[in-house]
Amino acid sequence: MLKSMTQESIEFNIQSGDYFGTLATVLDLLRQDAEHGYTKNLDATLQRVRDELIYLQQGFRITRRSLEDAPANVPPVQKTP
Repeated sequence: MLKSMTQESIEFNIQSGDYFGTLATVLDLLRQDAEHGYTKNLDATLQRVRDELIYLQQGFRITRRSLEDAPANVPPVQKTP
C-alpha cells in the first residue's frame, strides 16, 4: 500500500508544482485497490491522505496561476456547469 508523504515531501511537491498530479495518482491507486474490497490498509491510506489535506489547509492557500505560468503540456481545466 502507499506510504504517507512527509511534510517535507508534500512541500517539495508543492514547490515543484506536482502535488495535485501526485494526489491524483494516489487517489487513482486507491480507487483500484477499492475494487478488491475495503480493507484496513485502504482505510489507513485514506486517513493519511485526509491528514495531508488538513495539513495543506492549515498552512497553504491555492492561488490561480496565470496561463503564462501553466505548464505547456497541461490543458486548462474546464469548469462544469
